[in-house]
Amino acid sequence: MRKLLLGVMGATFVFALTAGVANATHNTSKQAKQLKGELVKVFTECTAPNTATSNAFPACSSVSESDPKCTFTTKGKGKFGAKYIACGPDGVCGNADDGDIAIQVTIGGLNSGCNGQSLLITSTVRATSDDCAGSSCTVVDLTDFPLTNCTVDSVGNCKLKTTVNSVLPGTLLNGKRISIEIMRISMFNGANRLFDAGILVP
Repeated sequence: MRKLLLGVMGATFVFALTAGVANATHNTSKQAKQLKGELVKVFTECTAPNTATSNAFPACSSVSESDPKCTFTTKGKGKFGAKYIACGPDGVCGNADDGDIAIQVTIGGLNSGCNGQSLLITSTVRATSDDCAGSSCTVVDLTDFPLTNCTVDSVGNCKLKTTVNSVLPGTLLNGKRISIEIMRISMFNGANRLFDAGILVP
């Protein structure tokens, strides 16, 4: 159970994973089978405000990227998705791979400073399960838990497609209900947090 996946900006989302399970003893929604989002560049936290926005939010006048070398170009963008697959990656129900989560990340339009870099996708999650001696329990939070990575090619693209149990066997057990709260999804370049799940306005 220590090998779960995935996280999304300050808000919390929940996967209610059901695969032929009896009623859960912890509260869940009727359905929450997939998660989609986009990626934004990470900037360092403002800890000593010295200015403010026009609508009075305290702010720092110096803007600092956590990784200034690897950045989006003007055409850059990234997206991710996760989806519960009841019949597993092979699409055939009744096999050992039933009850998995498919994960896909696509990033494009990165600058030349990213070329050849291995970008790691991580997630901060909290999981509640009905799998602790027949009772409900909440797993210790997994912070920036690593899943898998992709390598940026010569034209600034990085893509990955896999499943949770493919890279971390035994993480999701078919028939065991788990609510996974996604608190943050990030991509790292080495020790630098590069991209986070987010929204660009406008």
